[in-house]
Amino acid sequence: MKLSIITVVYNGEKVIERAIKSVIRQKNADIEYIIVDGGSTDHTLDIITVYKDYITRMVSEPDQGIYDAMNKGAKLVTGDIVTFLNCDDWYEENVLQDVIGVFERNEIDILCTDARIVNEYGSRIRSARLDGKTIIKQLPTSHQAIFATRKCFADVGEFNLKYSVSADFDWMTRSIIMNRKIEILHKTVVNFSTGGFSTDHSELCYEEIKEISFKYYSGTPLECDVKKYYAYKDYMRTGKEEDWEKGGFSEAILKLSIPDKKNIYLFGMGKVGAECCKLLEKLGYVITGFIDNYINDRQVSYMGKKIQIPEKMQAGKDYIIIASTKYEDDMKIQMKKMGFCEDRDFSTYTKIQEQVIYRDGLQS
Repeated sequence: MKLSIITVVYNGEKVIERAIKSVIRQKNADIEYIIVDGGSTDHTLDIITVYKDYITRMVSEPDQGIYDAMNKGAKLVTGDIVTFLNCDDWYEENVLQDVIGVFERNEIDILCTDARIVNEYGSRIRSARLDGKTIIKQLPTSHQAIFATRKCFADVGEFNLKYSVSADFDWMTRSIIMNRKIEILHKTVVNFSTGGFSTDHSELCYEEIKEISFKYYSGTPLECDVKKYYAYKDYMRTGKEEDWEKGGFSEAILKLSIPDKKNIYLFGMGKVGAECCKLLEKLGYVITGFIDNYINDRQVSYMGKKIQIPEKMQAGKDYIIIASTKYEDDMKIQMKKMGFCEDRDFSTYTKIQEQVIYRDGLQS
């Protein structure tokens, strides 16, 4: 089977070469490579020209944004499988033969693989997930790690340009509602650089995904979870009691799995730490302070609470709640190395959040 890869780019001279090289270095894979340029004014086109012998089609003209460019590219493909590689992302070595092999061995419409998310602080693996709690709020995996048959793409339709940052989520949600056959391959296929358009427009992204979830999951078994999840997130954004009541959270005796008579510290600051603190204080818990691996001399408190380094914590006396989505796995490993036992000595905001939203493990 032939795999069609589409890269859309605009003024990507600093990153486009890495993306191109990651495609042309793939072995044992029949690849059609299409680049859609939005009319770059830097040296992007010069770099593309260097690799013209490896590029099947190249279009350079103004577009209405990334999803318009992706739609243009999709109309040019002749391969059996379609995927999109952003100009600042790159494939692992010789992985695409495995992707093609899954399609050749199975009658599927879509394959979701794992992705490595890379930023200035390091990297982490995002494992593909297709459960209900995931698909109502985000893609099963990074969109660069999603592969679909050309027929599936035609059946589901183009990216909806109404959504400027979440059209890929809309497309995937339509695929799910249309009962496309989706498989997961737990193999890291692509490296995804953070800091793109959707990252820079997180509030708009949230509003679009919320609208899409209500649009497609209303009247389905996931409707109740959608209502509860977005009532909770809206409360965290606005602080309005009506959102808290809308989720029915006040009806539950929210006795979380936090041991009594322990100092509660939140591991991680920033947006997630602040949200976790807000929730626990709403539920009547007293937060002793925050802990963080990187503290400077001037940084002694956060949200009016003292900041400590992890080494100051004592298992049996202190209870740690990891408040970071990006580095949760790394922090869990760190706590275990320090002698802390999960659940007995520490938990995660992810787990506590699901307890509150979905009543998982709550004591009434």
